[in-house]
Amino acid sequence: MGVDFVRHIVNPILSRVIDVEKGEHVKILDEIRGIISDYEEKYGFSVYGGEVDKLVDFLNSSDFDYLVKVFDTYGLRDALVDILEEALEAYRSHGEISKAIESRIIMLKNNKGIRRSKDYQAQSIDELVATLKLKYSNIEFNPSRKEVRVELREGKFAKIKLYRRKIAVNMVIELKDNIGLLDKELLGILECFG
Repeated sequence: MGVDFVRHIVNPILSRVIDVEKGEHVKILDEIRGIISDYEEKYGFSVYGGEVDKLVDFLNSSDFDYLVKVFDTYGLRDALVDILEEALEAYRSHGEISKAIESRIIMLKNNKGIRRSKDYQAQSIDELVATLKLKYSNIEFNPSRKEVRVELREGKFAKIKLYRRKIAVNMVIELKDNIGLLDKELLGILECFG
C-alpha cells in the first residue's frame, strides 16, 4: 500500500500548521479537512479503495482552485504549498501526478500575491457570499439590494453593501451596536475581495 494523500500528507501538515490549542483554529482545521475529504470521495484518489492516479484529475480541477481560495482565506497558502511539496516527494515515481503537483506548486509560488491581484478582486458577489458562508453560519444575502448581513458574534453584526463596477467588487461596511474593531477574520475575507 502506498502513501495516502489525505491521511499521510494533508492531515499531518495541517496539524503542524494550525494550532489546535485555540478553539477557533479547530474549526478551520475541521473545515479544511472536511472539504478535502469530500474531494477525496468525489475523485476517488485514496489509496484505500481508490486510485491514487485520480489525484491528477483533482489537481487539474476547479475544485482544487476553490481549495486554494479556502487556504488563502485563512492565510494558509504556505501550508498548501508544503502539502504539495511533500506530495511531490511521495509521488515522484508517478509521472502524471508529479507533473500535476509541480504545475500547481509553480502556480501557487508565482502567484504569491494573488489575494491582492485584480484577477482575485474580480470575483463575483456569489463567490464572496460563498466564502463568507464558509466562516460565518449566520449570513443573510439580499441580491436585489446587493447587501450581505453577517453575524460576527451573538448580537454583533456587520452589513456589507456591494457595488459592481467593471471587474471589482467595492464594499461599504456599516457596523451596528458600536462593536469596535471589525472582526479580524471578516476583515481578512473582505481584503481578498476589495
